[in-house]
Amino acid sequence: MAEGRKYSIIKAASWYTIGNILINAASFLMLPVFTRLMSVHDYGVYSTYTAQLAVLETILLCGLASTVKIAKYSELDYDTYITSILSIPFFLTILTGIIVNVILCFYPIFWGMNKTLWNFMLLTVFFLSVNSILSGRLVIDGKYKVFMGYSIICTVGGIVFSLILCFTVYRNHEIYMSRVIGMCVATILATIFLLFYWGLGNLKLKYIVQGVRWGIPLLFHGIAASLMAQSDRILIQKYDSFSSAGIYNIAVTMATIPMVIVTSFENAWVPWFYDKLSKKRYDVIAKMNNLYISFFAVIIALFILVSPEVIKIFTHPDYWDSIYSLAPLAVSIFAELLYLIPLNMELYYKKTKKIAFMTIFVMLFNVVFDIICIVNINYIAAAFVTFIARYILFLLHWIYKNKLDCNRIVDPWVVLVSSIILIALSMGMQFIGDLFLVRWIMAFLLFVAIMVYAKKRAGFFKEILGMKRKIPSA
Repeated sequence: MAEGRKYSIIKAASWYTIGNILINAASFLMLPVFTRLMSVHDYGVYSTYTAQLAVLETILLCGLASTVKIAKYSELDYDTYITSILSIPFFLTILTGIIVNVILCFYPIFWGMNKTLWNFMLLTVFFLSVNSILSGRLVIDGKYKVFMGYSIICTVGGIVFSLILCFTVYRNHEIYMSRVIGMCVATILATIFLLFYWGLGNLKLKYIVQGVRWGIPLLFHGIAASLMAQSDRILIQKYDSFSSAGIYNIAVTMATIPMVIVTSFENAWVPWFYDKLSKKRYDVIAKMNNLYISFFAVIIALFILVSPEVIKIFTHPDYWDSIYSLAPLAVSIFAELLYLIPLNMELYYKKTKKIAFMTIFVMLFNVVFDIICIVNINYIAAAFVTFIARYILFLLHWIYKNKLDCNRIVDPWVVLVSSIILIALSMGMQFIGDLFLVRWIMAFLLFVAIMVYAKKRAGFFKEILGMKRKIPSA
């Protein structure tokens, strides 16, 4: 990166948001194509494969992708650290590959997969792990254009290679292998792209050890967070019914709409936040965070009010009851945005050990109260348990953050007022979900109020959003 290149949060957020929307749209639009090309059995094999691949990647990555943020603002040699930790998933993948292939010599099917699927999974997981570390560097270094290029190669490449294989090699048999190999090839190409861009530095044992020390707590955090994200649907299926789980899953799927925007802005916000934190510009951080939180409170409030129409447009009437779960799930996304603020500060101060304990505690809370509420109330209550759990996670991280650094980085009243409004709205949606006119009048009035406020505070917004920082060369 050239010395002195300017970084704009708004430009970065725009690139991430537009790119992520296009990438998710491509995957969504190709869904009916692949479901027609693949039998139910083939699609089931591939779905199970991707679920198991995600679990294995989380384990073999060892939480190392998040340690890139820590290394960026530490006294370590940044390039050497990145190269050194890449060796960890490499050796873990080889070790896992040896163990799995020995097991497969005695049991042709292991964990529901044969030798071919296992070896493609291991190859894909290794390159995905490398990509996670290198793409984490792209985010923290503010290389949003390169990051989107990498993401496009992964998504579009996977689709293109899969379609080619569907109509050639695997046209009449094992069509699921076209998706498996297509994903693998695209991942390898994306890795080559990233390595060509960055290159590799030296390798040092002490940096490998340091990466493990930072990463292992984040591994348990990642596993607990994954279990927390999946537990609702699993428990609803177990304690209610498959139908309720299906309806709830529609709400979870629709909640990815605001989640894409949150993730995009998070990627753009983190480099700016770490830079200002390194300079101890707490006043500037607080102003931006207040604006950041308020902006998403409005986005999510508008989404909640119009979400019934989104569900009715894209789903069958049998799934329309998901309207009542979607509102609290949208609030849980806002709570997640809040907890990422103190979490990123903990990562900045290299305090990763307590992160896992907090996530595991909240995950257990989520599971226990999910069961209680599903059995004694209904499956919709699980969505409310989800956002309560996310707020508990935020409060735990906020308390711990204040022990590390008591400087104010956000106005508590902004958090409190925004949260009260969203929680009240999610509860109100249980009564006005079917009242089209009431909801859209509320959405219109909210939009007008925001426009009026934005016009009055135009100077303030220009000051905050116009601030740019110089990113030092990596």
